[in-house]
Amino acid sequence: MGLDLVEVAAKSDPPVCKIMDYGKYKYQEKKKTQAAKKNQVVVEVKEIQIRPKTDEHDLNHKAKNAVGFLEEGDKVKVTVFYRGRELEHIETGWQTLKEFVEKLEDKAVLETNPKMEGKRLACMFGPIPPGKKLAPGHLVASLPPPPPPKNRGGLGGPVGPGYRGAGGAGGPPSGT
Repeated sequence: MGLDLVEVAAKSDPPVCKIMDYGKYKYQEKKKTQAAKKNQVVVEVKEIQIRPKTDEHDLNHKAKNAVGFLEEGDKVKVTVFYRGRELEHIETGWQTLKEFVEKLEDKAVLETNPKMEGKRLACMFGPIPPGKKLAPGHLVASLPPPPPPKNRGGLGGPVGPGYRGAGGAGGPPSGT
């Protein structure tokens, strides 16, 4: 007949066994896992890279692509990458990121706050869950404020307690 004695629940007391065709059982289990895998939704992460001085037209184009990705159900990672002296003015990248977010027109939800990852400022946006109503302007309002600009010296005035002024010798202050 081709039937087998199969232990179904080994940990129960007493153990439970069943008489069945084991090959057919394995086949049905394989089909169930394939059907479950077929119904899964795979969410991809699409990355959009911008620079602190990316032009208005390019931002519009990249925002349009981002909205398309979000409508397809994908997540979008927006990365502002800095090169060279651009790292001295991180606030310009924050401003560019804010302009980009304004162009998304509330078609996304902020998933991770912007943070510096080495020479990159990155944040993640996801599609709005179905049935969820959000207030207009929620996306720009959810952005945290940019960090204050760092005083790195230069023409900005005295820098810290060791500042000696113009023409100083650089040694310890004289008592006279």
